[in-house]
Amino acid sequence: MFSRVLGWEPCDFDRYSEACRAFGFNSESDPDFIQFQMEMGRKFDFVAYSKNGQMLGAACLDNGWLANDKTNPKRIDLHLPIPADAVYVPFHDDAKCIAPFRSKCLHPLNKGFLNSAFNKLSKRQICYAKSPIDEFSKKTVTTREREIRRLQNDGGDFQEFSKFTPIQLQEIYWDLYKARRGEFPKNKNNNQLFFEKFHDRLLGDIVFYKGEPCAMQLNVMTPSKKGLFVDYINIGLNTTIKDHSFGTILIWTNLKKAQQKAAELNMKLYYSFGNPSAAYKDRWCNKEQIGKIFCL
Repeated sequence: MFSRVLGWEPCDFDRYSEACRAFGFNSESDPDFIQFQMEMGRKFDFVAYSKNGQMLGAACLDNGWLANDKTNPKRIDLHLPIPADAVYVPFHDDAKCIAPFRSKCLHPLNKGFLNSAFNKLSKRQICYAKSPIDEFSKKTVTTREREIRRLQNDGGDFQEFSKFTPIQLQEIYWDLYKARRGEFPKNKNNNQLFFEKFHDRLLGDIVFYKGEPCAMQLNVMTPSKKGLFVDYINIGLNTTIKDHSFGTILIWTNLKKAQQKAAELNMKLYYSFGNPSAAYKDRWCNKEQIGKIFCL
């Protein structure tokens, strides 16, 4: 009843998808990813906000929280390459209302909720990659390009994800992930289904060194009306090879690849490295405040 007074009412997945098409979405709120999780057994609720008979937004909820909000205490992690750092709610830019749900991971673009805060009341941040065009020094750009040439002259090669089948891509990532972390990622079967269904949404290169795959940065790409959202999920690499800085090289080449893709689509790029959990992100990213919704 409280939500209806505020202009919110329950809706179905199709209505939510309609709002996503109208107002945009990111990886956390992507209706295709939401539907995939539902096929894996997840249960979500959907609500839509309307004013004067016009729908101005919608939200996917998980036990009263925004779906794919990592701070939700009741969230069930399916261990899929779907981020949970900053949820963009598909919402009209000029709409203002009270949100009848909870979140501590509200996307910086969602400034229309009157019961949200993006200041000291919300301590979480998100790291967005700097532009390779104008946010790195000339010295840094020269160094990165020299590292690439040195690797190529030493038997290194870059091969795009699109050259591999989904199963090949997953197996390479699985092996390189284990090489770096000492264990395989969880939930292999569902991840294989994800790689198969969203093969064209995976962005990046695999570094081959002297004929063998040695490094792979997994990025998920989500284009929508709001922009091109690219999320750095994880990296796998052969840590026994010390001749080259594969991680640094991959981050640079994939950053340029993401920028090029955004230019092709004529979209603003939001390349997320997640929360500021490691010092290296300070070199590559700018930080933005994530919002918090206060439940009334």
